[in-house]
Amino acid sequence: MFKTKIFKVAYAIVMAEGWDPGATIVASSLGTRSWRNHNPGNIRLSIFQSGQKDGFAIFDNDIVGFFAIIHQLTLYAAGGSANVKPTDSLGFAMAKYSGTTIGSPQWNTYIAIVEKISGVSRNDQIKSILQN
Repeated sequence: MFKTKIFKVAYAIVMAEGWDPGATIVASSLGTRSWRNHNPGNIRLSIFQSGQKDGFAIFDNDIVGFFAIIHQLTLYAAGGSANVKPTDSLGFAMAKYSGTTIGSPQWNTYIAIVEKISGVSRNDQIKSILQN
């Protein structure tokens, strides 16, 4: 689907967050919070948000929400984050992103999905996602 690592990781985050438009429409006419907020990555704060509800960003559409994930990953990989350094592992970055603890069952599930879909190892430095 995507050829560039950062897009693969962003798409993997979307899947790890459980954002599935088809399933949410069937499950509920309102959908999940991420669906209602056009926030497929369940981002809490972004320079691209148009609002916020219950601690989560609201975006104008799903594309803006997806590119907000790309922006956050770029900050991590390029040294623009106070919490994640470019030399930190993808596993560490995903723990920060998802709010899970490394080694916890939630983190293990999350990182396994990200690894499987993106093809990037949890041990790879986060800066590697800026490469093709």
